Amino acid sequence: MKVSMAHVLAVDDDPSILKLIEMILLREGFSVTTCIDAQDALIYLQTTLPDIVVSDMRMPSLSGLEFLQEIRKDPRLAQVPFLFLSSYAERADVRSGMMFGADDYLAKPFQAKELVEAIRVRLERVVELRGKEEEIMEDPLRLRIQSMGEFRVIYQGQTVAWAARKAAELFFYLLETGSASSWEVAEALWPDKDEEKASSLFHTTLHRLRKSLFSEVVDSNNRRYSLLHSLKIDYDVAKYRQQSQHALAQFELNPLLSAIPLYGEYLMDFDSEWCQGVRNQLAQTQIRMHEQASELRQGLGQINQAVTHLEQAVQLDPLRDATWHHLERLLRLSKDPRAESAALRIPWWLN
Repeated sequence: MKVSMAHVLAVDDDPSILKLIEMILLREGFSVTTCIDAQDALIYLQTTLPDIVVSDMRMPSLSGLEFLQEIRKDPRLAQVPFLFLSSYAERADVRSGMMFGADDYLAKPFQAKELVEAIRVRLERVVELRGKEEEIMEDPLRLRIQSMGEFRVIYQGQTVAWAARKAAELFFYLLETGSASSWEVAEALWPDKDEEKASSLFHTTLHRLRKSLFSEVVDSNNRRYSLLHSLKIDYDVAKYRQQSQHALAQFELNPLLSAIPLYGEYLMDFDSEWCQGVRNQLAQTQIRMHEQASELRQGLGQINQAVTHLEQAVQLDPLRDATWHHLERLLRLSKDPRAESAALRIPWWLN
């Protein structure tokens, strides 16, 4: 495990705190999954093993202490470092948490550098206790690909250093399309270039892609290009699509709550039209899951959680009028003053 690339699960019932934690840690190179409810986090942990958990102490559905106890019951999670966020009034609870296996705590309010340092210390301690990092023998044809929230390709245990930014974009384009002609690639990656210039850019970029990974990574057949068919690819988007489709088809809360945290903005630093198309498609899937989850939460009488799902949905698509309407209706039912803002389509979470 490289500390700078560690995966952090952050759990807090305050969306503003969660967003702050996410921004701080992403800036430092961590990957981050956030959950606003400890029950949702437990569902997420059934399928995913983070490198460290950061949790609020006081939460409505399941307290931080109860959350920790549930985690420590699972042998897979027993050694995952656990960091509490606590106020001064919660010190007695923190002491209990340390008895149940918490590794550290951080007082609220905290500074960005304090959070980063606390996480780094715990992760470095894990490496220290292991003696030396285990050298993992990777399958020479296996690629682990992260593209939602941030993009990273792991090959032979190392993050790929791309020879050029366009080489990375070409890789993801071929990954998404399956195969493409040089003309189709040129239309997607260099739509403003003439045919001769685009062809030259394509072959230069293809060379840089092969240089970044290995020469056989891109195959060509009948003037169409594709990633090597024998590659064993662990792709976060493929996992998200599979789980989200299953969750939407089931129309049950637990599968939705398991799939929703997998989402992140696709290749956020790339602005090609094809990339925006993938980004929009994934966002619409996420919106549909939030809307289904909201409907199911309403049926269970969990109005606050239902509202949170709709808030997250309209953040993904502020022009989605039907979602705003459902959000306004729920807020009026609960006599929430934010209903007026919802009626006017004013995003109060930006204030």
